[in-house]
Amino acid sequence: NVSQEYLVHADKNMLSIVLKNLVENAIKFTSQNGSIQINTTVKADMLQVEVIDTGIGMSEAVQFALKHFNFQSRRGTEGETGTGLGLMICRDFVAKNKGRFWFKSEERKGSSFTFSIPLVL
Repeated sequence: NVSQEYLVHADKNMLSIVLKNLVENAIKFTSQNGSIQINTTVKADMLQVEVIDTGIGMSEAVQFALKHFNFQSRRGTEGETGTGLGLMICRDFVAKNKGRFWFKSEERKGSSFTFSIPLVL
């Protein structure tokens, strides 16, 4: 659901890594009959990019750990492995580009990961 192109002031390689990681995580934690959406919206002078999935979601404990930089490694829906570092890198890369990074999640209902980046006005 990306309706038009926007020009942002950011490092292209860093944003590519952020988006790739969020989409890969959505795929990893969503069953084959689930869905994944990528949406963009403009709020004030920021472009918001949101990756939403109908996957397994995260417990309150996992969310707390992520918010407090406590790395968590979990297996995906098909047994995929990971290090738990990807979301920390996403948060760091977005911050280095003067943006914000946040998420919402509910167990067995899915997750939404959003980041904002300054628009070139």
